[in-house]
Amino acid sequence: MDTSPAERRGTQRSTRPVDPSVVDEVVADAVLLPPAGVASGIAVADPDKTPEVPRMGAGLIWVLVFLTFGASMAVVTPIAFSLSVKLDVLVPGQVGVLGVITGIGAIASVVATPLIGVLSDRTRSRLGRRRPWVIGGVVAGLVGLFILAVAPSIPIVVLGWIFTLLGWQTATNMVIAFLGDRLPEQQRGRVSAYNGFANMAAPIFGVALVSAFATQLTLLFLIPGFIGVIGMLLFAIFARDVPGLAEPEKTSVGQVFARMVFNPRKAPDYAWNWLGRALLFFGLSFTTTYGTYFIAARLGLPVSKVGGIVAIVGIGGVLFGALGALGVGFLSDRLKRRKIFVLLAGVIMFGGTLISAFSYQLPGLIAGALLGTLAIGAFSTVDQAIVLDVLPNREESGRYLGIMQLAQQLPGTVGPLAAAGVLAIGAASSSPNYTLMYIVSGAVALIGALIILFKVRGVR
Repeated sequence: MDTSPAERRGTQRSTRPVDPSVVDEVVADAVLLPPAGVASGIAVADPDKTPEVPRMGAGLIWVLVFLTFGASMAVVTPIAFSLSVKLDVLVPGQVGVLGVITGIGAIASVVATPLIGVLSDRTRSRLGRRRPWVIGGVVAGLVGLFILAVAPSIPIVVLGWIFTLLGWQTATNMVIAFLGDRLPEQQRGRVSAYNGFANMAAPIFGVALVSAFATQLTLLFLIPGFIGVIGMLLFAIFARDVPGLAEPEKTSVGQVFARMVFNPRKAPDYAWNWLGRALLFFGLSFTTTYGTYFIAARLGLPVSKVGGIVAIVGIGGVLFGALGALGVGFLSDRLKRRKIFVLLAGVIMFGGTLISAFSYQLPGLIAGALLGTLAIGAFSTVDQAIVLDVLPNREESGRYLGIMQLAQQLPGTVGPLAAAGVLAIGAASSSPNYTLMYIVSGAVALIGALIILFKVRGVR
């Protein structure tokens, strides 16, 4: 029987095969991701051809935030407290050793982080792209913490720190890559606020948790690691991420390493944000590396006795950090402004370092620390949102977020060594120049904020 052209077109539409990406989406979203029938959350470079990214569910968001909290606690608590206690046992009085160890670890991180980001983009497995790297990173990080606890010498401490740093950083970086894959623009500020607050609060809770175990090195290092393991298990069970929708092109080892860099002329906003972020974290690395020694010196106490003081100061820091992270996150989404909050964070950070630089009593040290945590909370939130806004290509979010992490890790390579040099300027052998170090720290951070304000033009 003859049919009309309209009927033939209707028949063709009714027999059209289902898009396999929608099938993948239904399977992957079975637990906490958005419901079936929505478009894929993995954005492509051309926004005009990209369907609207669905909102991320609250359950999944809190799983990611808890993983960030646990992994950050496991990796930052050693820098903030545990490593200082360990080194005070192995090499008492040799403050500069901490900077050398963290610098060596940062060098390893500089090489590994963007490489892992590229490889995670190309991962095709039943567990997805990001989840295998989260699991592997947490296992490696826990092994590193155990090595740190039992290390009998500085070389073994260095080995343990490399495992610790690379493992836990891989877990946190995969959370950010997962957000780059799936988080819509209208949620970036507030979810970045939650993650920023988790990063800021984790070491404070970590130091408070382990300060009672300063003489039991195994518990001192492993307790924060167990919190990270819980976060990994929640992510592995509930946060099913989507596998890549197409097989990656075959590539050589040289091409993989070539993807660890980018052309700043083709992505100027991304490049300027990278530079500003690097300078801010360069300044911040001074105070985070030597903060425990600084408090001990200014209060005239042994290093092993300041854990409780760091924890007490941190309680107020949690409140101020929450104010900075959550307040700026919600305001930046509501006002659709990012850069002004970067400037505000830089100014507050500079003010906090000036107060700390000239304080020799606990009230002044508390005031400087509180301003610092307020600024860190605000900056970490808004800059993570900016990073997600200026990604050159969301299909390669692991690659570009890995490169962006270098802006935080490269300063960790040279920052502690540079800080050691600043401490030696005009200082007596038994009295490092902490005053100058804190002034330089704040000034460099403020310059980084100004670069983001004036040079990143694609974000308001």
